[in-house]
Amino acid sequence: MIYVGVHALVAIISYLVLVGDIKRIELKPVAGQLS
Repeated sequence: MIYVGVHALVAIISYLVLVGDIKRIELKPVAGQLS
């Protein structure tokens, strides 16, 4: 059970990091156009 919990936690963190990086990359051009 502990292993499953740790594995899920790592998967969630890595998913959030990937999504955060993608959103940051997508938002950069938009912010540049607005300014």
